[in-house]
Amino acid sequence: MKNFFVHDAAGNILKTGSCSEGDFALQAKQGQTVVEGIANDATQIYVDGALQDKPEDSDEIKRESAMADLRVTRDHLLSCSDWTQVPDTPLGSEKRSEWQMYRQKLRDLPADYAHVTSIEDVVFPDEPAI
Repeated sequence: MKNFFVHDAAGNILKTGSCSEGDFALQAKQGQTVVEGIANDATQIYVDGALQDKPEDSDEIKRESAMADLRVTRDHLLSCSDWTQVPDTPLGSEKRSEWQMYRQKLRDLPADYAHVTSIEDVVFPDEPAI
């Protein structure tokens, strides 16, 4: 087994893994290239036949960082509101429904804000009153 990564014409690393050398060609789609080696798609690009660090100010890195921050905050808020959905919750059906909608809005945040480069640009939904 050999390590490989797949990149596109712009140098973006699209896939990493390991397989037999005979299967390298099967890893790439049209317009992509397979290279033997190890690469980190979050921090590296492949330009002129060599791995390079991505520029630190790239929008892609900022988006990845913002999305990671968003998910941590969102997951915490979901965890803190789990009690609203258990069968023996003291909430009535109307309040429980409000919390269900709130929780769905939280789950939708990564898709709704996939373009942001800063967590400050994310508007989290307001928690319903109890």
